Amino acid sequence: MSGFWAEIETGELVLKEAEEARWLGKKDLDSVKWLPADITIIDKIKKNIDKGAADMDRLEALSERITKFNKDRDWDQFHSPSNLAKSIAIEYNRDDVIEELADVTNYCIQMSQVLGVDLVDIINAKMDVSEKKYPVDKAKGVSTKYNKL
Repeated sequence: MSGFWAEIETGELVLKEAEEARWLGKKDLDSVKWLPADITIIDKIKKNIDKGAADMDRLEALSERITKFNKDRDWDQFHSPSNLAKSIAIEYNRDDVIEELADVTNYCIQMSQVLGVDLVDIINAKMDVSEKKYPVDKAKGVSTKYNKL
């Protein structure tokens, strides 16, 4: 991928500078001489990289804890996708929202384990589909179904 800087001069697009663009890891971000206007966003990117890695570690640890909890109790035999889906529906109709959210999330993690899918991967895949079905320019501020936008 290449990056370019251009300006419009007297109605014509004039190329001022062109550089090769490349993907950068967190360590590489400090190796680039950023324009002053870019520094704030680069700092935010660095923080988000750290937060994303920490969140993934936390989710993985939680998933391992749930696996151990069920294995220790020999409960996996009761966790078919159908049973987990029923449990999610049951929990949804209770009163203590925070506790029920924890229960529903727990069941969703268990269902992902039973089905052998990675939650982060399937959520990202679903987000990719949703972003295409609901483009911002058509869906912003409306709750219309995608096929009626």
